[in-house]
Amino acid sequence: MNDESQQAAKNRLRAVLFYLTLALVSGIPRVWGAFNLPNAFGDAYTYYEIISVMRAKMLAGAFTPADLHGFWLPLYQFVSALFSLPWDDAFYASKLVGALCGTAVCLLVYQITFRLTSSKPLSLIAFAAIALSPLHIHHSASSLTDVPHALPVLGSLYFAMERRWRAAALCAAAAGFMRVESWFLILLLPALQLLVERRVSALGIAITLASPVLWFYVCWKATGNPMAYFEERNRYILEYTAANPAVTVFTKERLLLDRDRLFVSTNYAVFAGCIAAACIIVYRTLREGFAKLTGDLYRITAAAVLFLYNIGFLLLAYITGNQPDIWSRYGLLFFALGLPVLAWAYMVITRQHRVLPYLAAPLIALAFYDQAKAQMDEFSTGVNDERAREAIALQLKETYRDDSEMIYCDDGNVRFLSGIARDRFANQLKFPDEPESFLARLRELRVRYAVCTSWETSSLTVRFLHLRDGEGDENFEPVAESASKRSGLKIRIYRISTPPETTKEER
Repeated sequence: MNDESQQAAKNRLRAVLFYLTLALVSGIPRVWGAFNLPNAFGDAYTYYEIISVMRAKMLAGAFTPADLHGFWLPLYQFVSALFSLPWDDAFYASKLVGALCGTAVCLLVYQITFRLTSSKPLSLIAFAAIALSPLHIHHSASSLTDVPHALPVLGSLYFAMERRWRAAALCAAAAGFMRVESWFLILLLPALQLLVERRVSALGIAITLASPVLWFYVCWKATGNPMAYFEERNRYILEYTAANPAVTVFTKERLLLDRDRLFVSTNYAVFAGCIAAACIIVYRTLREGFAKLTGDLYRITAAAVLFLYNIGFLLLAYITGNQPDIWSRYGLLFFALGLPVLAWAYMVITRQHRVLPYLAAPLIALAFYDQAKAQMDEFSTGVNDERAREAIALQLKETYRDDSEMIYCDDGNVRFLSGIARDRFANQLKFPDEPESFLARLRELRVRYAVCTSWETSSLTVRFLHLRDGEGDENFEPVAESASKRSGLKIRIYRISTPPETTKEER
């Protein structure tokens, strides 16, 4: 082996060890969290239930395309079900899928940043920012789609930057089979290719179209209606806003709350850096023309457009009422997309103005410090809230003895953690509006216990406001209470009394 070959082999080994180190730094806390941290959001338990059903049908050899249908697009659930086949339980398997995706997202943030800036220090700082983010770690270790969805989105961006259009289209198709907002990539990828190469790939377009076509087919097989998903989601929005009318009014308090939720994960510095990058791109494009949209300018344009589209899509849905709430987990994708863009903007601006590094660096550091504090607070609060739910779920399991009776509970976490069969629970859907009719419906269904929280605005607590304060009456008898140590959240169990005219034999 000559000297050049030996040097090449050493370089490859160093590169492998370097990326392995990055994978361990980002992967260890996420894998640990998958086994030791509670899920970050209640939807995770609904995802787990779907994954468990898919897994059972796969093991029985009865799985069909119709089984992919549900309230959410199915790729994450399907992959988790496949991954869990060798396991006895899909719970930790589904969390591990998120942890592995989160690790890969951190590596892609490093790689995209390095491709944009050619700066290893800046790339490592961007990597550290997301690898050590408490919210990113927590959501990576949960059975949720926010982090897994970010992986194919960043993959599509990376391959588009490298002009590997088929690979970018495959990643876009994967993202589009997990979240409907990624269907925009069907238009974005050909537009980027047209700008930089003056042509489009017909095969690439066909690949990206696979996700909506396949989803319409799944809906048709399951319901006979290819548009069933959109109709079901529209019904959900109507029912949710009817039960929570506060989300239909843009009050100052609501706007400030949703702003804080968004930026605790997105980061003000990242947002400002992406706006600055967009201004630089527009200025250079106007000065040099689209003919010069090649090389570094093309790559940063692709990255900035993807960031601005995704955050713009969320804000548009929020303003139009199609997204009633903004949760902090939504910003995890924006954070991953925006970190490389911020690094590029910082590099370009500070190279042109030597004084700016001394001004910009402390401000960016302060923004990340404030974000870390806010994320740690939300992380700790979320874990404590979940512990309160675990305690009340255990109490509910001990209290509930007659499996011929039902439980009213809108909290998916409590339902899952109790271990009580799903068909023993009723929730707010399809209950009458009048309190007396609502109570009659509870008794008609043989609902014996009700679980509600001090913050909940479900059909139950809207009609019986005093239940949120722990006050009982002749219909609801307090049985147990559990409280979070940090947030003040209280979760209570009430026993629903039997009408005086109903005898023991009738019950």
